[in-house]
Amino acid sequence: MTFTAKATAAASLVNGKDLLFFRVIIKNIARTIFYGFHISSMNWNSKITIRFTLPILCMVLAGCDWNLNRLFTAKSSKPDEVSGTNIYDSSEEIQINGNVPAVLTVPASGEHDLKKEALITNGMKKSDVLAVLGEPKGAMVAGNHTMLVYDGGHIELAGGLVTNLEIGIVTDIQIAQKKVSKQADNEAQQRTKGLVLFEGRWIPLGERDRLIALKQEQEDVERIRRATRKRECEQEERHKKEVLEKFYNSLVVCDVNGEPIDHSDLIAKGKITVVVFYLPWCDPWRQLSKPLEVLVKSNRDVILKKVDIGHWGSLASKKYNAKSVPDVRVFDRQGRIVGPPDSSISKIKKYIEDAKSRVY
Repeated sequence: MTFTAKATAAASLVNGKDLLFFRVIIKNIARTIFYGFHISSMNWNSKITIRFTLPILCMVLAGCDWNLNRLFTAKSSKPDEVSGTNIYDSSEEIQINGNVPAVLTVPASGEHDLKKEALITNGMKKSDVLAVLGEPKGAMVAGNHTMLVYDGGHIELAGGLVTNLEIGIVTDIQIAQKKVSKQADNEAQQRTKGLVLFEGRWIPLGERDRLIALKQEQEDVERIRRATRKRECEQEERHKKEVLEKFYNSLVVCDVNGEPIDHSDLIAKGKITVVVFYLPWCDPWRQLSKPLEVLVKSNRDVILKKVDIGHWGSLASKKYNAKSVPDVRVFDRQGRIVGPPDSSISKIKKYIEDAKSRVY
């Protein structure tokens, strides 16, 4: 529903016709007198003619203006040809901004019914609302306040009476109710034809069963495809892990006889262990000792084990096949050596990072 505020025009055309007529006459007479002051140089006959002719002409023009206004007002007051409702006929004026009366206009579509709109007003009882709109779809109650919920809007009640009624809400509700009713009638008509609603379309029952079976078949195929892909991924992960395990286990340090050396008595379980074989008087060891201790302290998962081989040819040097000093070996959390023995601090850092990244 649309509302148009005709402020000055409505007042002049509907309530102030006489004032408009006399205002036009006075304006034209004043204009005549003004122009009369500029004809003093004419002869007497010309002055008499102009002074009598101009006022009469102005009155005639004013009368024409008045007739046009009456014609416009009469035409505007005719009932609407489509809706049959007088667009200027309203039982009460609506105030816009508190001081300018608004004129209610009704579209020619026929969807908005002014008479039904006027049936519900503020202060109306709940029973009267139900008589116009029917039973609501739901209701919310808070104290003495009730909200009747309809398709398209809601009606507020306070103490059983309508309050805070929004302009046009009744029409919106009625339009929504008509749409719902029309949709229900359409559904009933389609069902009488033996059709069923499936994914927004009305189709025969047999077609619906066929589409459901086809959809189920597609879902089964997709489920099998996902399960197959999952098994393939799991197999790839297992194969990758087996390859890495084989590679990790292939890295061993052997003794002079070619047998793998057992470092279990030097390895801390569940930790990354750095084992260093050294001689106290060895200058390379003195240069490496401090950076190595700093590196180990900066990693909580790393343990440092130092073995003093005493001298060349000792039992320790033979048992662990220490061919040079310092001899640094890094073991992962499962006790497997990460790489060949080395004494470079950069290489040791790389071994430690490699041990951290291993998946166990």
